[in-house]
Amino acid sequence: MEGAAEQVLAGAPEVLRRTLAVFIECETRPFWHEGGSAGTVVDTLLQAGFIPVARDREYGDEQFNILFVAGRAAHLLAPSLLDAHSPLRACLMPTRQTPPPPRKTGERLGATLK
Repeated sequence: MEGAAEQVLAGAPEVLRRTLAVFIECETRPFWHEGGSAGTVVDTLLQAGFIPVARDREYGDEQFNILFVAGRAAHLLAPSLLDAHSPLRACLMPTRQTPPPPRKTGERLGATLK
């Protein structure tokens, strides 16, 4: 929809009533000509009975995707969201990365002071 999420949602109340999940891109600043705001998109989906369950980051807090699930179906996700070994939970958790080794006193990135 590239910036037209508000317009699409405004024209889709009947479709939303029959929908179980919405995965939608949101922006907190105008990326697109006449693009909407994340706040309006979220408010529209909350009022339509959807619950946000996951969010990523494409460009920090300026552009991201949110997964909403219809409130009437959210109870079906609860076991997977709460089970640390479920595939759904694994998608929501950041990948484990090896932390960098601790720096020595006087050391800075790319160089060591003598």
